[in-house]
Amino acid sequence: PSMDAMPFLSPDRENGHVGYVPVSTVDEERAMSPSKRTKKPFSYSDLGLEVIRNKRFQGAMALLITLNALVIGFETDMPHWPIWNEVENTFLFIFSLEFLLRICCVGPREYFRYTNQDFSWNTIDFIVVGLGLFDFATIQILSFRKKGSGFATLFR
Repeated sequence: PSMDAMPFLSPDRENGHVGYVPVSTVDEERAMSPSKRTKKPFSYSDLGLEVIRNKRFQGAMALLITLNALVIGFETDMPHWPIWNEVENTFLFIFSLEFLLRICCVGPREYFRYTNQDFSWNTIDFIVVGLGLFDFATIQILSFRKKGSGFATLFR
């Protein structure tokens, strides 16, 4: 058969499918207005990825990390303030939610994949949040705590 008679195939990456579709179908779909294109089914994972990759979200998390560092500094200078534990636990809760969002959306295999460009930061996040949660759980279980901070506060 001649090349003109054979349908050319194009990867169907845009719709998230594995396989190929005829080029004419891809071109026709791209030519359509965005509202008429075939839409992917709604996915919480995709929504979460959009949130994680959003510059405002990343900026807000960077601001929270900076504020947490300032709080740790103030806590060192003013250990008598009675609300430090609540402030620390609020930061831990927010950082834990962010960690869970990343794990759920990216998946644990990709999150901890050595070739992932964010592997180092992901590992640090895992260690820091894990230590914070361990510190929190230990304190809750033992119900014993001196005024001041736990051993993992320095790492958070």
